[in-house]
Amino acid sequence: MIGFDLLSRFDAQQNEFLSELVQLIATTLGFPTCYISILDNKTQWFLAQHGLGLTSTPREMSFCQHVVDQRQRLIVENTLEDASFSDNPLVVGAPGIRFYAGIPLEIEGNCIGAVCLVDSEKRVFSASQQLQLERFTDVVIKVIAFNTLQRTSIEEQQLLNHSPATLIRWRMTPHSQVHFVSENIATLFGITGSDLRNKSWVFENHIHPNDLSNFLTTVQNHRAGAIYCETEYRLIGVNDKPNWVKQVSLGIFDKDNRLIAIDALLLENSQQKHLEKQLLTTNERLRLLLEASDLGTWDWDIENDINIVNKKWCDMLGLDVDFNDKSSIFWQKRIHPADAQLVKTALYKHLKNETDVFNVKYRMRHEAGHWVWIETYAKTVSTDATGKNKRLTGTHRDISIEIQAEQAKEQQQRLMQLINKAQNVFIDSLDIHYACTEIFDEFLALAQSEFGFIGQVQYPDETPILHIHALTDISWGGSSNVFVEKYKKGELYFTNLDNLFGHVITANKTVITNQPSKHTAAKGVPSGHPTLYRFMGLPITSRGQVVGMIGLANKISDYLETHAAFLQPLLDTLGSLFYAVESEKARKAAEKC
Repeated sequence: MIGFDLLSRFDAQQNEFLSELVQLIATTLGFPTCYISILDNKTQWFLAQHGLGLTSTPREMSFCQHVVDQRQRLIVENTLEDASFSDNPLVVGAPGIRFYAGIPLEIEGNCIGAVCLVDSEKRVFSASQQLQLERFTDVVIKVIAFNTLQRTSIEEQQLLNHSPATLIRWRMTPHSQVHFVSENIATLFGITGSDLRNKSWVFENHIHPNDLSNFLTTVQNHRAGAIYCETEYRLIGVNDKPNWVKQVSLGIFDKDNRLIAIDALLLENSQQKHLEKQLLTTNERLRLLLEASDLGTWDWDIENDINIVNKKWCDMLGLDVDFNDKSSIFWQKRIHPADAQLVKTALYKHLKNETDVFNVKYRMRHEAGHWVWIETYAKTVSTDATGKNKRLTGTHRDISIEIQAEQAKEQQQRLMQLINKAQNVFIDSLDIHYACTEIFDEFLALAQSEFGFIGQVQYPDETPILHIHALTDISWGGSSNVFVEKYKKGELYFTNLDNLFGHVITANKTVITNQPSKHTAAKGVPSGHPTLYRFMGLPITSRGQVVGMIGLANKISDYLETHAAFLQPLLDTLGSLFYAVESEKARKAAEKC
C-alpha cells in the first residue's frame, strides 16, 4: 500500500525533520494543528503531524480524500455550515474540526495526499495564508522526492554491490581519473576497498600488461567521439590472479561534444574465456579435419550479415581468404542465375523452420569465369528467444566432377536415343528429310545451340551443293524469307559454298570458331539473319567422302573439340543413312536403264 510504502522510506532522522517542518508550518500560519496525509484505497495515514494525536483514519472520514479526488485545494472555514462535512465523525466528535485547509500533495504526477491545517474554531483563511501554505507544500514535495531519490539510490547501490557487474566512472578533465567505483570490485576482482578510497589509485595498474592496449584503445575511441564501446582485458587483484573482464562503456559528452566522463560496467568473463578457449581448440581440430576432407566451411551471423569462411571454401572459387566480402550479398551474386531461385527457396524454407537442414546443389562463378558445382549442407545452430534464426553453419563441397560425370552419362544416353530415333524414323518412312526434321529440335537442345541445320551434299553438275533437310524454326527477315519458304517445301539448297559453312564441305574438316566474324572463310550472313557469335561446322562423311554437314551456332559457352567428338556417333549414323539414300537412288536409276 502506498501509505505504508512511503512511510517505510523515512528513517527516524527524516521523520523528525518532517515533524519539525509541520510544526513550523503551524506556527508560521498560527494554527494549532498541521499534518501531512497520505491516502490509499481504505486509509488516511499521517506521514507527519503536529497537534493531532492520530496515526490514521478511515479514508471515508478524511477531508483529504476530497482534495485527492478533485486534485485541487480545499478550504472549509466553518464545517458546521458545510453540508459535505457537518455530520463528519471528525466534526461532531473528537477532535472537533471546525476549520480545514488542504493543498494537494502531488508526487511524480500522482495526487497521493495533502498538506493540511486544522482548527477546532471556525476561521477566515486569507489569500496570503493560502499562498504560504502552497509554498510550504512545495517544500514538502521536494523533501519527499529527495528522500525517494536517496532511498532509490541506496537500494540501487545495494543491488549493484550484490550484482555480477562492477560500475565504474572516469572523469576525463583534464586526464582520466576514477571518480566512482562500486564496492563489489573487491569481491569480483580482488581489488581491496582501501585501494578504492585512495585518491591516487590508478585503475590501469591492475590491467594485465598484455591487455592494456585494449583498454587504452577504448578510451581513445571515446575521445574520438564513440558513444558505446566494448572490450576485454584481464584485471589483476591482490592475489595476483588475473580475471578476465568484459567492459561495456558509455561516453558522456558536454554540449561542445567534448568527452567529460566514461561510465562502464565490468563483467566477470573468465568462465566465458575458458569456454572460448576450449571451443577454439575444438574448432581447430575440426578445421584440420575438414580441410583434410576437402570441405569448405561457412558460419553466417544472420543478424549482422557476416559470413566467416575457411580457406578451402575460397580456394573452390579462386578467392583470397583474407580479401573477400563477408556479406551474404557477395556470395549470392556468385550463384548461377538459373540456380538462384532454387537456392533462395531452400534457404527461405530452412529459415522458416520448414526443413531440418539446408541442403542444395547449385553452380557458383569461379574467379576465373567458369562455373563450379557446389553442394551446400547447413543447419541452424542458434536462435533468439522468439525462435528466429540467428546463426547458420555448414559445409560446401565441390561436386563439379560428379555432376560432369552425371551430365556426360545423361548426354550419352540422350545421344543414343537420338541415333535410334533417326534410324527408326528412316526405316519406317524411307524419307531422310523427314528423319532429319524429326530429330532436329532434340538434337539442337542436346548441342545447347540456338541455331543450326542439317544438310546433305549432292552433286547435280559435278559441283557440290547442300540440300537442307532440317533448319532452325525462326522468323528471319529480308532475303532469308525466300530460304524459309523453300525449306518448308523441302527445296532449300545452298549452292554457294564459298563461305564459313561451305568451308566445312570443301575442306572436309570440322570448323570451330568462337568469333565467326574473324574467321578467314567468313562472308557474313544473309540479310535479316541473326548475328552468329559462335559457330561449329561438322562434316558428315561416308567412305572418306563428305556427304553432308551439320551447322551449329550461338552456344552460350564456347564450342570445343570435345563437343565435336561427342557428336561423332550421330554424324556416322547420318553418313550411313545418306549413303543408303544415294545407293537406293543409284539402284533405281540402274533399273530404269
